[in-house]
Amino acid sequence: MEQVLEKYWNEKFWLPENITWKDLEPGIRDGIIYRNYNDLLWSIPLAIVITALRSCCIKYFFIPLGRFLQIKSKKVKTPFENAVLEKMFKKCHKLPSDMELANLKKQTDISKREIERWWRKRRAHDRPTSKDKFGENCWRFLFYSLNFIFGLSILWNSSWMWNFIDMFRDYPRHSLENGLWWYYNITLAFYSSQTFLHFFETRRKDFWQMFVHHILTITLIMASWTVNGRFHE
Repeated sequence: MEQVLEKYWNEKFWLPENITWKDLEPGIRDGIIYRNYNDLLWSIPLAIVITALRSCCIKYFFIPLGRFLQIKSKKVKTPFENAVLEKMFKKCHKLPSDMELANLKKQTDISKREIERWWRKRRAHDRPTSKDKFGENCWRFLFYSLNFIFGLSILWNSSWMWNFIDMFRDYPRHSLENGLWWYYNITLAFYSSQTFLHFFETRRKDFWQMFVHHILTITLIMASWTVNGRFHE
């Protein structure tokens, strides 16, 4: 395994001439800050904080705001109770096939039309209200807006914001300042939180597409952190 890693992290492939991995070890040298890959672990407690903050914002600010704006929050009434239908519904929310409907009809002594009506009402009952969606979307809008402003304020004072050549000048001796450190960790924490909450939030048509998007975003953030250095113990 060590030989494989040694070949993979070949300095001739990854680094310019006269630069070794030792030159990029974490620390401050010649005024340049070299970060440690383990710094990204700070995103874990930050993700917990962001998740708690999200819950508080939605519960105490956005839901009351939705109520003030008279956004609908009424759920469809629960259909009559039936243990057999409920058990089947939990297995699959889609309307049963004709064969399954016939079996359910025998088990419950309920007509096919009544079962279909029950299914539609039960499915509608589980749908989140407009107010629930409003709260979730408000939270996303708030975070994206603040994170955009924060990111822009960091970029605004950087030389490579106005001259992209500076992105490559003296590579990989690039200093990762505190502002970028926070931006990386906060953004990684947010998407980690979103990935976890994805299975508890309002389920949308693009559920799996957004899940893949979150995973790829996390991968890109972690990969770009290592651009000016490799994993250090």
